[in-house]
Amino acid sequence: MLKKMTRVRESRVVKKVIALIMIAMLLISIVPIGMTAVYAATGDVLGAEEIGVILDDQDPGVTYTGLAAPPSVANFIQGASGTYQSRFTYANLNKATPQSMTFAPQFPQDGMYAFYVRKPATTRWYAGNVPYKITNAAGEHVINNPSSGNGTDAWVPYGVYPFRSGQTYPIIAGGTGYQYFPPVAPAANGTIPIAIDGIKFVKVGELPDQAGLDANQVARDADMSASMNQWAIDLEKEKYESTSTIAGSTTVGANVYEQVLRLKTGSISNPNVQITAIAPVDGTYLKVVDGNLLLKAKNLTSSDVNENAVIKLSIGNASVNKNLTVTVAPSPVISGGDSGNFTDTPTWYRDYAPGIINPNEGTIELRLRLDKPYEEFGNTWDFLFKLIPEQSGPGNTLIQAHIPPPTKKPTGTNAVYEQPLTFFVRNGEGTNGAYAYAQPNQLSYQIGQPFNLAFSWKMGTGGYAAIYKDGVEITPPTPVTAAAVLEKFMPYEFMVERSSPFNISQVKISTKALSSGELEHTAQTFSRGTDTALLADITYGQDIQSQKFMTPWHNSSKYSVVKPAFRNEKQVYYSGEDAVYPMMTVNYGDSAKTFDVSIKATDPYGKVEFTESYPNVQVAAGGTYHIENLALPMLKNKVGFWYLETTVSSSGSAPIVYKSGISKVPADESGVADGKYAKYYGQHANYDYDMSAWTKIHTSATRGWEGALQFLWYAVEPTKGNFDWVKSDAYVERAQEAGMDVLAVLGYPSDWASTRPSEQDIQAGLNDLMYRAERWVPKDIKYTNGVPGTGEDWSNYVYQTMKRYAGKVKYWEIVNEVNFHPTSNPKTIAAGFSGTNEEYILMQKIAYEQAQRVKSEYKLATGQDLELFVTTSGFATPDPAADRQLAVDMLKGDNVNYYDIYNVHGYSGTEKIADILTAYAQAKTTHPNLQLWQSEVYPLNSTYTPWRIYDTVWNYMDFLRAGTAKYINMGTPAEDTFVTRHSQSPTEMYQTLATLQHHIRKADEYLGSYTGFEGANFLKVNHYLKRTDGKYLSVLSADDLLLYVTVANAEQVVSAQDAYGNAVPVTDFDGTKRLMKKNSLFIVSQAPLQITKVTGDVPLATVKNGDFERLSGDTAGGSSAVLLPDWTMGWNRGVYGTNAYVTKTSQFAGQSAAEFNSAGAPNNRTFIYQQVDIIQPGTYVLSAQIKKLEGSDVQPELNIWDGASDHQLAPVTLTNQYVNYSQTYEVTAPKTLVLNVGILSGVGKVVFDNISFELVPENVTITMDNSDPTGVTLLGQWENRTNADANKGNFALNTTKNGASSVSYKPVIPTDGMYDVYVWQHITTGTQNAPFTIHHANGSETVFVNQSQNGKSWYKIGSYPFHKGESGSVVVTNSYTQGNFILADGVRFTRTGPIPIPNQDLNNKLTGPASVDGGQNFNVTYSLDSVTDSVYALDATVTYDASKLDFISATSLKDGFDIVSTKTSVAGQVRIIASSLGAAKAITANSDVFELNFTSKANGTNGSVDLQAASIAVVGAGLESTLASYKLTVNVQYANKTNLTAAIVAAEALINASVEGTLIGQYPAGSKATLQSAINAAKAVETDTAVTQAQIDAATSLLVGAVDAFKLTVNKQKPEDLNGDNRISVSDLYPILIHYGKTSASADWSTARQYDVNQDLKIDYLDMAAVAMKIE
Repeated sequence: MLKKMTRVRESRVVKKVIALIMIAMLLISIVPIGMTAVYAATGDVLGAEEIGVILDDQDPGVTYTGLAAPPSVANFIQGASGTYQSRFTYANLNKATPQSMTFAPQFPQDGMYAFYVRKPATTRWYAGNVPYKITNAAGEHVINNPSSGNGTDAWVPYGVYPFRSGQTYPIIAGGTGYQYFPPVAPAANGTIPIAIDGIKFVKVGELPDQAGLDANQVARDADMSASMNQWAIDLEKEKYESTSTIAGSTTVGANVYEQVLRLKTGSISNPNVQITAIAPVDGTYLKVVDGNLLLKAKNLTSSDVNENAVIKLSIGNASVNKNLTVTVAPSPVISGGDSGNFTDTPTWYRDYAPGIINPNEGTIELRLRLDKPYEEFGNTWDFLFKLIPEQSGPGNTLIQAHIPPPTKKPTGTNAVYEQPLTFFVRNGEGTNGAYAYAQPNQLSYQIGQPFNLAFSWKMGTGGYAAIYKDGVEITPPTPVTAAAVLEKFMPYEFMVERSSPFNISQVKISTKALSSGELEHTAQTFSRGTDTALLADITYGQDIQSQKFMTPWHNSSKYSVVKPAFRNEKQVYYSGEDAVYPMMTVNYGDSAKTFDVSIKATDPYGKVEFTESYPNVQVAAGGTYHIENLALPMLKNKVGFWYLETTVSSSGSAPIVYKSGISKVPADESGVADGKYAKYYGQHANYDYDMSAWTKIHTSATRGWEGALQFLWYAVEPTKGNFDWVKSDAYVERAQEAGMDVLAVLGYPSDWASTRPSEQDIQAGLNDLMYRAERWVPKDIKYTNGVPGTGEDWSNYVYQTMKRYAGKVKYWEIVNEVNFHPTSNPKTIAAGFSGTNEEYILMQKIAYEQAQRVKSEYKLATGQDLELFVTTSGFATPDPAADRQLAVDMLKGDNVNYYDIYNVHGYSGTEKIADILTAYAQAKTTHPNLQLWQSEVYPLNSTYTPWRIYDTVWNYMDFLRAGTAKYINMGTPAEDTFVTRHSQSPTEMYQTLATLQHHIRKADEYLGSYTGFEGANFLKVNHYLKRTDGKYLSVLSADDLLLYVTVANAEQVVSAQDAYGNAVPVTDFDGTKRLMKKNSLFIVSQAPLQITKVTGDVPLATVKNGDFERLSGDTAGGSSAVLLPDWTMGWNRGVYGTNAYVTKTSQFAGQSAAEFNSAGAPNNRTFIYQQVDIIQPGTYVLSAQIKKLEGSDVQPELNIWDGASDHQLAPVTLTNQYVNYSQTYEVTAPKTLVLNVGILSGVGKVVFDNISFELVPENVTITMDNSDPTGVTLLGQWENRTNADANKGNFALNTTKNGASSVSYKPVIPTDGMYDVYVWQHITTGTQNAPFTIHHANGSETVFVNQSQNGKSWYKIGSYPFHKGESGSVVVTNSYTQGNFILADGVRFTRTGPIPIPNQDLNNKLTGPASVDGGQNFNVTYSLDSVTDSVYALDATVTYDASKLDFISATSLKDGFDIVSTKTSVAGQVRIIASSLGAAKAITANSDVFELNFTSKANGTNGSVDLQAASIAVVGAGLESTLASYKLTVNVQYANKTNLTAAIVAAEALINASVEGTLIGQYPAGSKATLQSAINAAKAVETDTAVTQAQIDAATSLLVGAVDAFKLTVNKQKPEDLNGDNRISVSDLYPILIHYGKTSASADWSTARQYDVNQDLKIDYLDMAAVAMKIE
């Protein structure tokens, strides 16, 4: 029976196998030939055996949303190489409603298809991402093409998906896919460019069953989730700045991220992103605790400290690191009428401050009335009172109380925009002083109801500051330790606001810090107390009534003072006007006090005009104030500018020096009529200053903006329907008195009219201006769902304001710099206006309509036409910071009908606004009466006075040439440009304007520029105009170069003046006539000048603005708005403001440098360039000071492009220290070159400064004379003598021998070299030992010259090396001992060749052990190699990591070559100075020189230490040679558990992921316990602190072995389970039938052999039988 059953079973198996084989053979017969292998899908057509479908983006079946259908050229590019079908689609992504494209592929067969996206290889970079939603047989899946067109010409695979034949599956590019993969950040120009090309599907397998489809979708969902998370954090990373600054006293924990991880402007953080810190673990100031970044301690140093941090951003398993450079700022110091003697400003009460304000303590009490709610404050700084310091130092104010505007997003519970009432008393030592703050909720009041405020302070130990309301203290105690206010900063006047918004009526000032009980509580009229120094009733609209009193402080201190009474109107005089210097005097003592006053006047060239003494100034006792006008008769009938230095001294006190300036401006040129440009010039006349200074230079208009915000909406209508005209009335009245028209700026709503978001909704990290209500679009203007507002409130404000000043104010500007608006131009960080272009145009249109209404009503009422003109906004022009398109669009279409004057700001000059000027010219053809104005500019961000003077002249003439009808400067007192803030003094720029205006007002026609003369490119400003009297005016200027202008028709010159109005003579030179230009020249002539050439005393630098000190633009626009004139951003080489920008923190010299950041630039290359025209043949050198800030492989671009090829600086290794690099170029004929500076390759940051491109002379002679105005300095007693035999007909003579007199000759050396030095000898009997000291590149040498020999000739006194610049000099002193006199005459320097170069191969080396153990003492040998010249001395510095090594000592290894000094004051650095003991002991061959002894730290982590030697050797003839740096690396080894820890982590991860069981991939029972025992043993070693390295290595090896053994026990897949589903079924036959018949000779045997079950090197029915036998 058993045998029979076996036969039956065998028979059934055989039948089953046969049946399966027949089925398999049938399946084989129907499989397509092409499906027996997988093909690579890389071509634009399907392969011969490929099955699939390719669709083009412009195929007929493709549908579009948000894109015009082909053949529209708006989005569809034809004939594009590197694309599918030579075409592709592009668009600027609409983030609100993203464009989309829907493909509808038809699949020829069921199956699994690989999906490919074509990337176009266009020359333009399409950085925007494009998501693709793929509908397939298993569901939907979204993938992201992260950089849709990055120049890659390729089909990019994005996964495999199931599809069924006969069905249409939509594939959507863009559209809703952006919900899963949001758009990338826009480019610098505000756009997000995307590209869409073809798609392709290629079949790679058969369609699985439903379970397979479900599994496929699950896997795809997981992939999509991971991709979305990674994309989200990659986007999040780019939202944050890479640098940050936090206060040194920050002590918050997690909130520190709000300060160090700053969102870029316009960015919004993703709340799903988790932020943790991973470094520094323990920095100096920052550290990480539980993943939170904390501030460890205050920065108690006096300067910023940089700390590097690494922030981790993560979602799920996706993460990315953000590197930050955090600047930790120093910790701040925490601290608990004589009306004729003051500037007449009706709303300010001014009175004397000295003696009224006690520098030690005091109280200021005020009675005030607020007519608006507190939330309506905060649009500007509203001062109750202020004292402007007499000198710069403490800031803009010394003592004051004010309500400031908000500068950041309000935070905390019940956060509000309203800022605290702020009171402080600074003592002049920076911003040290007493401060108190009353929060808005502490200052409750009823609108319109008066109340009293008191501000009390006490300085020194036990001091405090406090604010009281109605006698009750409302501020918490604020302790103070700062010393008393320094007298030199105390101004002569204080100012109290009489009108809105505070309407102060009563003032009481006490010389004591009063207590609450001593204060006025609710009194309506203040009364005198014991310590009252001043009582005043200053009610606006009434005469001021004030009284001054003696107090106990006066009696005890005997306070007395004499100080300047600085007023702008008392520092500007006509040339024939008597100039005076007002001094305030007061004496609270018992008897008269004597003061000595001296005034020194120095012109801008450094010449002392006079020193006038006023000794024994008697100040009578009694506390009476006087103004003494000290006469300055020395300036009578002069024109010019002088710096004044006034010294006031008295017995018992140290002298005090006050600095100021004074101008004498030219009077009108009588007899010559004013011309066309007489009313060309305007200014921003400050509300607080007298306007007469502007009248004196013929200023025709003032703009109501800087220092004159009286017409803004929030100022005149603080609450709806309630208008306040007090200050605007006063400003208009004073402007009319000064003869100036007013350009009033309109706009800027109060809170009640503003759309400023709520405190909770507004973004953090905006520009500080954006937190003010005034910067937001008015509520009644804002569009809602595409519908504009009614504009009722805006219309009423404009109408009421224009109507009030009809006939008084001619010009009205609608919003300042409206195109600094983040909504329509998110690339800017500035905040001129929050609204859209449409909303601004609506405001402009309404304002123009209201102007016409006012004009009509005026005509009806008076019968006269009203002169009333509306201007556009003063458009900002920096590109890309400002929205230039809006500026251009306002000159097109209907927009031109909404204004009379087009208004632009001129910070970029006319060259940078060609698009605007072109559009203006076109608009002028249809609107012939349209005018162009330049209404705001000054030398912003420029601190170098010669450049500021040049900018003032250049910009003025540049816009005059362009046809502007009005030109308005700003700068009173911004950056102390035309008037200084503290002394209200005029400046050199003011004086330049005075001279310029004096001449331009007589001009009637602009004729053009001079051209065609040698050196024309150096005379950057050269214009000439015709005057009303028929003469010609030439305006010539260039930066700070000293130039000589040679004129062929010099006899036609009538007069010439420099920038200050000083006469400039025509001089003879080498048979020609020329004029010297020091700054600017204003030349009046009978005919246009015939300029033949422009030369200088030194080779002229070809590069313009090579030191980057000349800047333009507005810092409010961010880095992209601060421009570098004369430089242009390289095309497609990054974005200005991002990849190239101005730095003021890393400059080599001066105030500014150019910084480059290659991150994000195409191919990491970014540069700026300048074109130069070379006329003179010769060798030129392009040089620059360069240093690296970031990056390891960054290479600088210092390149000369000659039109055919680049001449690039060879590769160099940049460091964090400036090094001068240069590149030479030979010019054989005149040509134009382009100079590039920036980053050539690598990712990093590099700074450039002091760029020059100069001709290297073969030899040059510089001749100097004792009479030269520059370069020669005479000290002591020298008589000026004349003699025909002298160098220039004169010489200096001295007859004393005391060594106290000298003449110094400081030449400007054009290039390094050896120079012969000569002195001019006389035929005389002078001294035989005149000492001439030559200061040269290698030191100094004194030569004694016999002046009684070699008469009437140049006598050589030696040959010396000089470096380029002004570091060298020759000095002759009167320390002679022979003869009766010494002469100082001519000195000559003649270059004879280059400085001899010492041995270039000489180098230093360090040798020592390759590795040491922790705590080991070891030696390093310092040696010299390639020694060919004698080495006399060494200055060797060896740097090392002080955290790993300690320096012990240094010992000389050379006999007679001793160590003179060993300096270790700098951590991680030892500096050794060594010298030979006489020339015979010099090092003449390769030698070991020093032995340095070190000890490694006992504890630490393994790692290498670089010891780096950098040395300077004195070799040869005493020349210094800088040796190349040499590095020795020493490995410090400690017991290292890194590998053991990693092995434990890996083992635990493995055991946690493992499952015991019988399934494939599972492990046998008990195997995990075995592995866990090995892990426990390894952990015991890991925690053992006394373990040796050998024990650690053994434990690591044992654990790794245990892991390997564990892995070998895993349940593996059975050979017959071909599809890996852990069971053997009929589906396992499918792979065999797919590869049936293949052998080891088949091309794809490497793939098919896995299905050769019986391993007989072929796939046949026996393999099927082997599987069938095991089917369960």
